[in-house]
Amino acid sequence: MEECTGGELFDRILDRIEAKKLYSEKEACQIFKQMVSAVSYCHSQKICHRDLKPENLLFLTKDENSPVKVIDFGLSKTVGSTKETKQNMKTKVGTAYYVSPEVLKGQYDESCDIWSSGVILYILLTGDPPFNGPNDNDIYRKIAAKKFSFPSPSWDNISNDAKDLITHMLTDPSKRYSAQQVLSHTWVQNMAPNSKDCLLKLNTDNMKKYQNTNKLQKAVLTFIASRLKEDEIKHLKEIFLTLDENKDGCLSLEEIKKGVTKLKDNNIDIDGIFKSIDTDGSGAINYTGKY
Repeated sequence: MEECTGGELFDRILDRIEAKKLYSEKEACQIFKQMVSAVSYCHSQKICHRDLKPENLLFLTKDENSPVKVIDFGLSKTVGSTKETKQNMKTKVGTAYYVSPEVLKGQYDESCDIWSSGVILYILLTGDPPFNGPNDNDIYRKIAAKKFSFPSPSWDNISNDAKDLITHMLTDPSKRYSAQQVLSHTWVQNMAPNSKDCLLKLNTDNMKKYQNTNKLQKAVLTFIASRLKEDEIKHLKEIFLTLDENKDGCLSLEEIKKGVTKLKDNNIDIDGIFKSIDTDGSGAINYTGKY
């Protein structure tokens, strides 16, 4: 796989703002167009990403004109070609700010990626999410209601084209744009033609909060696990060793899936659980220091 050395999307934007370099609506459009082009290709291949969020957008290099790459297809799924087979996805996956209302209901198709893309665009332009709250449940309630706005002064200098596009993305699946329709929209196709050539007024405090939440959570989980005493995790060690079929000291996703098949609950989101436990993103769960 390609090595992406350019860092995460929010990191790059915050670095530019701190360096007092222009980050305009046109530049947000350039980033967004690359992301949706990748989503459009995935959808043409009957693949739904299901976890689009800023952390899963990386720059290939540190160059200013580096292309953006969509990563982390751990929750992606192949979808069918008919309405019945397209809406066969029922697992509630994704991240609070970016998950679509139909995913919360448990029946959806690949258009959930368009909703997530719309949320990312909203944040790219203001630094704030369209659906916010003190906890996940409050955020989910607002998402289910599908009500959002373009408040002043954050949106005063942002073009009506951008607002129109977001409105067609954050709506019911039956009315929601496809990836191709998003790419054909004048704001994307003509690179924000009616935008003002000025610095976007982003809520950088919020962006830093979103940027660091996931990193902090993983760091804390790793720290706690590494401080547990042997007698406190004896039972966990026994479970770990039972699941570790090849005895290499690591649990692969396949080994965990084999262990979970012995349980009666078939609705366990194994991929999601694995991803949350794999705190260093190595693709394996190690016993020492992490479990």
